[in-house]
Amino acid sequence: LELLDEKLGKFVHYLNEPGNPKSLSSNLVWRLYEDRHGVMWIATGFPWDKKDPDDGGLNRFNEDGSFTRYMHDSKNPHSLINNKVAAMYEDSRGVFWVGTSGDGLHTMDRKTGLFERHLYNPKTPDQLSRPPLKQGEDYDKITFITGDTTGAIWIGTLYSGINRYDTVTKKITHFEGSNGFPDSSGWNAFTSRDGELWICAETSNLLYRVNPFYKTIRNISTGDDARKFLEDKQGNLWVGTRGSGLFKYDQQLNLIQQLKHNPSDSLSLLDNTVGTLFQNQENTIWVETDKGLRVLDEAAQKIYRFNKKENLKTFDDSVATDIYQDKQGIIWFARWGKD
Repeated sequence: LELLDEKLGKFVHYLNEPGNPKSLSSNLVWRLYEDRHGVMWIATGFPWDKKDPDDGGLNRFNEDGSFTRYMHDSKNPHSLINNKVAAMYEDSRGVFWVGTSGDGLHTMDRKTGLFERHLYNPKTPDQLSRPPLKQGEDYDKITFITGDTTGAIWIGTLYSGINRYDTVTKKITHFEGSNGFPDSSGWNAFTSRDGELWICAETSNLLYRVNPFYKTIRNISTGDDARKFLEDKQGNLWVGTRGSGLFKYDQQLNLIQQLKHNPSDSLSLLDNTVGTLFQNQENTIWVETDKGLRVLDEAAQKIYRFNKKENLKTFDDSVATDIYQDKQGIIWFARWGKD
């Protein structure tokens, strides 16, 4: 985990320290989330890790720079059911949701640190849970948890489709091929300012747009797997893909621009696989690819190198899995590995 102070141009590095239970639980950082109290939560653990299936955990970042770990405990039914944490979300009612690999849908009491597990029961498939685990897929995980403008909770999985939980009726609707969602996976989700829910799948070149009131799902072709979303200050939607670069759509979903790697242009995108998108100024978007960061100036319609000041030159910007700016203006980088 990396913390960047832009004004000073300095990084603070947070690593797992063997023997120190107050350090980060794992160096494989998957996602960052800041709740309404300003607390930063760090999801760790690589879902396909066969060598160390217990590595991972949920981490709370404390004001003194230490971490509080929340880990699976086989003797405690109120612990995480699995240490491969991938999804966190605080809904409009203040409920904190945590999703992991396996049958790992949880709500967490942040005061006590206890988790309530919401397990799938084939006898009551409309009750709160993730979709049923797909047989033969040992590493099926919850990929996202998010809410829509009606207050419903959407739970995406890697191999088993999507569930919508109605917080009023307490019922689940499972979306798959027969009712408007033709994919078996949901990789990421995003709610735009107009209230529409956007979903991308793991192995599809379609981007899905959900009307939360009518529960209708429409799709838009992106030519390749859509992976990341960003809505800029002007309301344009940016979509990063795995292989076709970066797409920009206007509010009517008209394609405005596509940015790709150009071998003859040293200031084009470094690669066509876009990992994460981040906007910290009105006309500036950071675009992370498999080969490093580029900074897009929308106003000038130019792409620049990521500005590494003297003490940032050793920072490897090609392995960022998430970028987040907290309420204090500090920028956090989630990364794979410790180097």
